[in-house]
Amino acid sequence: MTRFPVIRTPFVQHLRRIRYQLFPVLMFAGAVVLTGYLWSRHVGLPNAVGEVVAVRIDAVSPIDGVLAAVPGKPLELFDMVQAGQVIARLDDRAAVAALARMHADLARLRIELDTAGITMLERQAALQQDETREARALALDIERLRLGIVERQGLIETDRAELARLTEKYDAVKPLVDKGLESRLTLVDIELARDVARQRIEATARALAEAQAQKTACEERLARFSGSQAADLQKMLGPIREAIAAEEARVQDVRRQMESLEIRAPITGLVMAVYAWPGQTVAAGSRILALASADSEYIVSYVREDQRIRPAVGMAVAVQVRAIPRNTALAQVERVGPQVELVPPHQLRDPKVPEWGLPVRITMPPGLRLRPGELVDVAFRHTPDDGVR
Repeated sequence: MTRFPVIRTPFVQHLRRIRYQLFPVLMFAGAVVLTGYLWSRHVGLPNAVGEVVAVRIDAVSPIDGVLAAVPGKPLELFDMVQAGQVIARLDDRAAVAALARMHADLARLRIELDTAGITMLERQAALQQDETREARALALDIERLRLGIVERQGLIETDRAELARLTEKYDAVKPLVDKGLESRLTLVDIELARDVARQRIEATARALAEAQAQKTACEERLARFSGSQAADLQKMLGPIREAIAAEEARVQDVRRQMESLEIRAPITGLVMAVYAWPGQTVAAGSRILALASADSEYIVSYVREDQRIRPAVGMAVAVQVRAIPRNTALAQVERVGPQVELVPPHQLRDPKVPEWGLPVRITMPPGLRLRPGELVDVAFRHTPDDGVR
């Protein structure tokens, strides 16, 4: 049989075959690889939901009182405050009035103490025992020192209230002076008055420390006398001692009240709600402001009961944001809860179906900008102890 020469397939035909046969296969394979990459990059396979912990704290009034204006611009929604910043102030007129009444009562007690001293001197004139006379003199000196200590403590609290008012006035006038709306002499006068109040406090504090030292020395000397002499002194000075003790407790109450007049921000954050304004009367425990922290320290997730995961401290966790682009970063389990709890509603897969899970605390992943309260997808990395292959 005659063999004819082989006719070669034209190059154009080869290109046509590659185009219609090989290219579709390559395109399909590339699409599969690209789909897998995009799936792992943007969707992934999370096995739990996490929530960036949001810290929100209410600033409350520690005592009953009337809110006073704080120097500067009043706080409004979304204003930033720093931890320790004065965010509200209670009117100090009630505390100052209590201090004034206390000073009047102390003056009356000093008169009664002087009268008791005269009576003791009359009785001592008929006594022959030197020890008894010395014991009565020491007891009288102790009560006078106690009275002086209470008076000085009251003066310090009064001057502190005055210093707080002058400082508040200084903070309010200084911005006006900087803008040229107020005379600088006014600011200088306030500053001088504030320095005088501060010097009075320092001087009274030194006198208070000296009186306390003298009282301690007198009490040590009086303790060496007999019990019968102490009983006699208690009978003579008992009513005055009780009255001075009541004033000591009273000045401590006023001091605590003065310390509670300034309400400071417990955290650094933003003002999320304003519940009371200057001029309003608030009760102890009433909410004044709501503060929300702009930062968070960890993520909380729940491992469901039907998941084959045993979270352990140090386990790697992939955290993925839900916003586009869906960036992912690695974190780790910081703590594991002691018991199974009800999963919060916003972390449920179906809001209508309640679920229970083990709470897990996850560290904040580096490189991801997460806001407090934001939901993220998390994927716990299985370990050999999980029984998962």
